[in-house]
Amino acid sequence: MRKLLLCTAISALLYKCSADSVDRVQDSEPLTDVLTLELSFGDKNLPDEYLLAKPIEIVVAENGDIIIGDESRLKIFDNNGNPKQLVGGQGQGPGEFDGYVRQFITETGYIAAVRDRTHQAYNIFAPDYSFIETINLQFNGIRDELKEMTGWSFASMGVFTKMYAFSTEEYLLQAYSRELQDGKLINTIQSIVEVKSDVPSIIFSAITPAGIGVNQIVRGYLHYSLLPDRKVAYSNPPEHKFNENGSWYYSLFIHDLLSGKKQRFKKSIHLLLFPIR
Repeated sequence: MRKLLLCTAISALLYKCSADSVDRVQDSEPLTDVLTLELSFGDKNLPDEYLLAKPIEIVVAENGDIIIGDESRLKIFDNNGNPKQLVGGQGQGPGEFDGYVRQFITETGYIAAVRDRTHQAYNIFAPDYSFIETINLQFNGIRDELKEMTGWSFASMGVFTKMYAFSTEEYLLQAYSRELQDGKLINTIQSIVEVKSDVPSIIFSAITPAGIGVNQIVRGYLHYSLLPDRKVAYSNPPEHKFNENGSWYYSLFIHDLLSGKKQRFKKSIHLLLFPIR
């Protein structure tokens, strides 16, 4: 839990550094000795149904509740690790899961949980953990609209690997697609997609040429995170790393979902060479 709080604090620091559209973040000494074990639970002194077998994902709600995806359900504990509530279960019915649960939460308290391994449908739960609905991204037209907007190709499964719901009408998606030319793969694309009232818009797309292979480890991957007040921070090293006057920097972008405005920050980095075996 301390790790989660630390990451949030660092993100907030970056965001508050400047109100300008582009600014440099001041370098600071690396943090040391900041993590301590505060809580351990889930393996004993609990009712059988709350024991953790093969947990996949853990998130923490604004009220401190700890929500864990495990055994086709959400196991919810309070901030002291005491069992609080079970949500879902094995099955195909409303709010149920098909053996795989991975959940994502936003500051509004809404939870979007993958219904099965295809990542095509998500169960949506309210802040009080009551089931609202299942959003099936394979049949609700979002994939078709994105294809029409971009011309990209989308696989039959594994397209939308993350979903962050602010409400039933507004959510973010992590989407994977491909760009083909004469039937041949030329690029793979990872996108951050915003959906409002069933209308998708792309916040950012990271495009990777086909055949990169192990070099992608050196190039880096798209990273993004939610910030308070409906903001998204993201950076894509292959595109946002740059040299200026002999020094290396990377850009961090903050996208405001409410206003649509985007800010850019830059921070100096020190590149290290390492062998690839």
